[in-house]
Amino acid sequence: MQVAERSTALVLVGRRALRDDVREALVNAILGGEFHPGDRIIETRVARQLGVSQSTVREALRELEQLGMVVTLPNRGASVKPLTRRDVTEMYEMRALIEGHAARVVATRLTERDSAGLETLAAEMVQLANAGDVQELIKRDVAFHSRICQLADNALLMRLWSAVNPHLWTYVAVRGLLGMPPTQVARRHFEVVDALRSGDPDRAEQALRTHLLELRDLAEEKLVSGEATLASADGRPGGVR
Repeated sequence: MQVAERSTALVLVGRRALRDDVREALVNAILGGEFHPGDRIIETRVARQLGVSQSTVREALRELEQLGMVVTLPNRGASVKPLTRRDVTEMYEMRALIEGHAARVVATRLTERDSAGLETLAAEMVQLANAGDVQELIKRDVAFHSRICQLADNALLMRLWSAVNPHLWTYVAVRGLLGMPPTQVARRHFEVVDALRSGDPDRAEQALRTHLLELRDLAEEKLVSGEATLASADGRPGGVR
């Protein structure tokens, strides 16, 4: 396990609880490739860079451990958790269950305005994929799936979906594991919008479940073949083990 010695671009992003800002700064650094799987995250270094206390960093790291993004070992501290085939399988299957149910509900109540909003997000994903702007593509992708869950109007469902950590897994899908061009990943969302517009709960659920479970199969295939990497923002590979 290596200690990340390279300079990292951690930035606080808002005016919320300081712990939340530190957590988001760390998430952005992990998703942006500043930290690679297996890299240690040194509390004192992060605290110094962000100008916060070490205890605040520790609290943020505990939350990231609950999200499955880091692992803490005795006498070694926190490090970025390497991804395993089991991680990928469990995440996509849980998302398929949660989002599939949300799609069933939304199909019976989708308004023209909400439908247009989802289609706009899908179109923006394609544009961003064509432009090679992966970070913004990921944000739109998460917003698309989040919006479907929000439209289901079920607070518990929304909490469960958030607990699966969709930001991390969307990053994994687009950048590292699938071997599918980002534009192709983006265009698949139009099929989900069409199914939701049909008003058929079965079709809507099946479309969203198929979308996620096919991504699961592709990711598992890459992991089994040993080809999967979690690439950083500048294209450097990180280990997926």
